[in-house]
Amino acid sequence: MNADIAARAFISLFLALSVIGITGNTLLVYATVKSKRLRNACNIYIAIIAFCSIFHQLSHIVPSYLLYSRVYFFRLLDCILIQAIPNVCLNTSTFLILTIAIDRLFLVFSPLGYYRTNKSLYVKIMLIPPIVYGVGQLAFAVATAFEAPTQPVICVVVAIFSGTSALLFPYIDSSIYILVIISYLILWCKVKSKSLLHAGQLPDKMLKSVVIITCFATLNWIISVSASIVKEIFKLNTMESFCLDLAAGVTMNIDMAIHCLVFYKFSDDYRNALRSALQLSSNRQVKPFIWSAPIVNT
Repeated sequence: MNADIAARAFISLFLALSVIGITGNTLLVYATVKSKRLRNACNIYIAIIAFCSIFHQLSHIVPSYLLYSRVYFFRLLDCILIQAIPNVCLNTSTFLILTIAIDRLFLVFSPLGYYRTNKSLYVKIMLIPPIVYGVGQLAFAVATAFEAPTQPVICVVVAIFSGTSALLFPYIDSSIYILVIISYLILWCKVKSKSLLHAGQLPDKMLKSVVIITCFATLNWIISVSASIVKEIFKLNTMESFCLDLAAGVTMNIDMAIHCLVFYKFSDDYRNALRSALQLSSNRQVKPFIWSAPIVNT
């Protein structure tokens, strides 16, 4: 199987996973908006990640078109215009994984302070770094793109990085995931005492859902870094490198596709909210319009 056929096979898989993921993530956002039990800070961050994942998955339409039409390449600046919003969403959601880890640490180490905090102000402050990071990465990509604006690229969501931004992006991304791993190691050391869980200070099932999603995200990062190393060692050509990147992205797309299923399985609050959302949707029926002719006395 040559790289061209393999790339089309992978992008077809991405599209199938995207249909599942967009449906599930839309349900997560809808359930969070509708359910009063999903209004704490962590739930809001999860909903924003789900919202960002929708745009990330929609971005697969562009490389799919390129591969199936055999056009393959866009100019770099054109690619940036197309993938700007998905890229901001990708980087914002990456930083939000760290934000959730910090939020869980705050809850465990200072439960009284956590519940006494002004939730609205706390959420707004904690959302500033992810948004700044997402927009900042885009701005950096745009600035470096002017070094070679007509450079041909296969327009995936991370193809907007070139030059210095392409060199720094993996290191910055890696730093975030290393901080996430450290945060959860600290969290694990703190909560391994059963008394903390039994005292009701930490929602165990909620933590389990978050940890599973985080483990998938961390695995995605490890696979992506490994793919980058392989490309450097074997000096792959453009199409081979693209195909390897797609292979490395399979776990990320599976991760985005199963968010809803993981929270449904391990969180009672999400399960109930999602059931209510699905039931509400199925019960909505359009009332038939019954026209009755006016009665005329003769």
